[in-house]
Amino acid sequence: MFDTSKGSRREVIDQDERERLTASNTLFIDTRRRRPKYFDGRFLTARDLTRDQTYFLTRQADLGRSIGAGVVNGLMVEEGGTATSLHIEPGLGVTPSGELVSVPARLTLDLADIPSAQRLNAALGLSLRPLDPARSRSGLFVLALRPVEFTANPIASYPTSITGPRSVEDGEIIEATAATLIPFPDEGDAGEWNLRRSRVAHQVFVERAMRGLPAGVLPLAMVAVDRNIVQWLDPFLVRRELGVWQGEVLGLGLGTKSLRYAQVQQYEAQLQDVLRDRGTRGQRFAAADHFLALPPVGHLPLAAIDLAEFSQIYFPPEIEVELSVIPDDEVPVLLDESLTLPPIDLTLGEGQQDSTSVLILVPVDRTRMDELKARLTTVRRSFKVAAPGLVAKRSPLELLQGLRLPRVVLPTVPAVNLQDSAWREAVQLAADAGTGLLWYVRRRNLTISAESAGVAVSLPGNVRPVPLPPVGVITTPVLGGGPTILGTGPIAPVVAPVRMTAPKKSRSRSTPRRKG
Repeated sequence: MFDTSKGSRREVIDQDERERLTASNTLFIDTRRRRPKYFDGRFLTARDLTRDQTYFLTRQADLGRSIGAGVVNGLMVEEGGTATSLHIEPGLGVTPSGELVSVPARLTLDLADIPSAQRLNAALGLSLRPLDPARSRSGLFVLALRPVEFTANPIASYPTSITGPRSVEDGEIIEATAATLIPFPDEGDAGEWNLRRSRVAHQVFVERAMRGLPAGVLPLAMVAVDRNIVQWLDPFLVRRELGVWQGEVLGLGLGTKSLRYAQVQQYEAQLQDVLRDRGTRGQRFAAADHFLALPPVGHLPLAAIDLAEFSQIYFPPEIEVELSVIPDDEVPVLLDESLTLPPIDLTLGEGQQDSTSVLILVPVDRTRMDELKARLTTVRRSFKVAAPGLVAKRSPLELLQGLRLPRVVLPTVPAVNLQDSAWREAVQLAADAGTGLLWYVRRRNLTISAESAGVAVSLPGNVRPVPLPPVGVITTPVLGGGPTILGTGPIAPVVAPVRMTAPKKSRSRSTPRRKG
């Protein structure tokens, strides 16, 4: 067993074993992993010490790559006090190449002062057109941090020979972090800033076709700039948290966990911007008016639901939407499970959303669940289709209700539906607790058959048959809720009966009457 207190855990092999492994092609040498071997009497040069530092920096970068890339903590980007400034909170992150980047204190940046990586953009094909001058910069940009280093603090350098002159050289290598703007390729019109934001979100989270950023930078936020004036700032389009970095779900192409979390955070931030731009939350709008894709979990405004007719316009009419009452302590678990499902693509045409189902959650305190269940016949309720032209999705009752014949309208007192009132009360309380917003989750589509097969098996003779109840007419839900006439004879006992059938009425022989 290796002693961890004595340095490297690598096994030392001799010259003969090295030659044998090399001859059998079973020895693999990493040219980056090479460091000087020190011994007494060796002539030491600056190159040897530099190689020593390079070796440890390479191993540190490899370790950084093994844990993933993303933000460790902090580094949140916010809009500054002016229309051209941004704030970066202090924090730490790891680039895809494994390098550490850090911001020790809160920084305020002016967009006109942030340089663009022009040479890097041209080499990677990130720029589709020549870059604008810094003072008139417009378009979509990714604000990123890149690790840099420079030399400083000059000291005296002694001559390397007897006749050589003395000189001055920088005595330290200082590692630092630089902020840079990387232009993001986008073909949208400059005036359609919100539409461009939705298009990029669809490209990143649904298509996952975002052109790769340089491996040596850590993206923090995407910013839309019009002549250096910030139009919108969206960190979660490109920001990824290191704490939730994982591989794809079972390798099925569902994306990393950090990508799914980022989509939810990006959607929530954009939804707040949409609600703020529209004024009040009382306005009804469809999700497709502002988004091209929705995450599998998220919020929707209460105004998108019509509690008078129990219809909704937020989701496309092809999607099956239901309300569901759920204990409030089960909401986090349900949200986490739904994150494994793919996002809802709103760009799909008619007929492609028929297999998509959404559940709008109505969280209720567990102590009130029994009371609410007593007022409701079921804890789920389907929505009516709000689209007037979608006839195929309507039920026959809805079609008949739409047929209106001209007649004299008499003043009547509207009937109060106690179940509808209970649903409205529960939904309103849940929305008030969520500041006018409700949670929705995408549901799995599983075909579960309620039918199962059973085989009658005779029990041993010492088991007494179960007698039938007395003769009479009873109502049983298994037989469709209708009346069933039961006989008096015994029935054959079965194991795990699943399907019941009504026993046939026994025929009684007629007794001839006596004459006289």
